[in-house]
Parts: sequence; structure tokens; C-alpha cells
Amino acid sequence: MGKEAFNKKRDLMQKSLSLHLRKRMVKVFVWSVVLYGSERWTLQKDDIWRLEAFEMWIWRHMMKVSWTEHKTNEEVLQMVDAEREMDTLRSRQKRSLAQT
Repeated sequence: MGKEAFNKKRDLMQKSLSLHLRKRMVKVFVWSVVLYGSERWTLQKDDIWRLEAFEMWIWRHMMKVSWTEHKTNEEVLQMVDAEREMDTLRSRQKRSLAQT
């Protein structure tokens, strides 16, 4: 569902919008779909790996970084000036536990 949400907005991501605006659009249109209800998820290692791989897929496609360029995930994250979404997910889960 996350890739579908990204692909629906793909034409907006590749135009000459500022990086800040494209990041905000990803957060609103894509991550809201992907992380819906995540406060209650029990994450396994496999789930975390898939979410992190999806996150890097988004940033690489948004920045047009090909796998043949041999850029590490950290280099791509620096290009985008973003933090891992898993940190956001973990903070959501902690807040949810504190409220119950």
C-alpha cells in the first residue's frame, strides 16, 4: 500500500519542488498509509527490515539514486537530510504505551 501511495504521487515527487516540500509530502501521503495503526504493532526483526528497506526505496527513488551508484544508506539519508522512520515509529509506540 505504501508503494502504491508513493507511485500515485510520483509525478509530484520528480518535479522541481524543494527537497523540504517533497519530504513533507512523503511523510503525509506515504508514511501515514504505511504506519497506520503502528502504535499497536508487535514488530519482529523481519518487519523492521522490510520497513527500513521500504524507507530507503522511497528516498532513493525520490532522489533518483540508482543502485549502480553504490551509495550507502547513510549517504542517501544525508542527501535527504532525514532520520530513520523507525525512530518515529518507536516514539509513537512509547507514547501509546505511556497513555494506556
